[in-house]
Amino acid sequence: MALVMCPLCMGQEDVQLLGELPDGRLEARCPDCDFTWVHGEARPAPAARAPLWPVGGLPTAADVDPDLLARAERLKPVFLAQEHAGLDPHVPAFWTKYGRLFGEEGLPSAAPADLRVFATDGTGSSLGIQRTFLDAFDENPEHGAAQVRQVVDYLLRGTGKPLEDRLTGLVRGRLPFSFPGFKEVLLSKVLSVVHPDRFLTLLTYEQKLIAAKKVYGLDLPPYEEARIGHQIVWSNDLLFGLAGDGFKHAPHAGEFLWWAQHQT
Repeated sequence: MALVMCPLCMGQEDVQLLGELPDGRLEARCPDCDFTWVHGEARPAPAARAPLWPVGGLPTAADVDPDLLARAERLKPVFLAQEHAGLDPHVPAFWTKYGRLFGEEGLPSAAPADLRVFATDGTGSSLGIQRTFLDAFDENPEHGAAQVRQVVDYLLRGTGKPLEDRLTGLVRGRLPFSFPGFKEVLLSKVLSVVHPDRFLTLLTYEQKLIAAKKVYGLDLPPYEEARIGHQIVWSNDLLFGLAGDGFKHAPHAGEFLWWAQHQT
């Protein structure tokens, strides 16, 4: 997908996406000529749709069976007593590097090689093989890096829409700067690296759904593409809250939830 191009000076490499308007158009600014404009076409007003969540409401911590909650609490000291307590000693340095790289000052100069490593290195998380991303990125690393920078910047700092809606748009790949393969797994990894005080390293909604069922006996709503950003954030916050105290950060709690679901 082509980069957004400035209609005044025709520049495209450093165009900044300021945010998404309610009608789906993007507000953009060219730093070369300081021109700001609205990009894209307004989408039609959406038809009325079903409520965001199932009738009867979403599961909450209050719905967890007391016996299952007590079991999870008994497992915590067992997990925390393990060497590294589920944390690879290489993880902190990796997170620190990319936390800085994805900051407002670091992202514009993030090298293609560093972005490629982030998308393929499984340090601290289970990524699987990111073949779709690699095929697209390796075809033109400079072009791919420019789009990935826009994706990350919009995810972390986009204005005009809450995080949940920005995340949904990026997962669905409907934005002009969306990049093949940089979807739910890699977007969730960005959030866990940049916001370790909140986001787990369970990188898909399916992983969270399974952890909720196996550890706490909760049945979460099935995956819905049109609402996936809300599902990702809500389920993350629910599980992090249930995991409770004792962990160094949210990714550490994510490691516990991954481990706990495999205990008999």
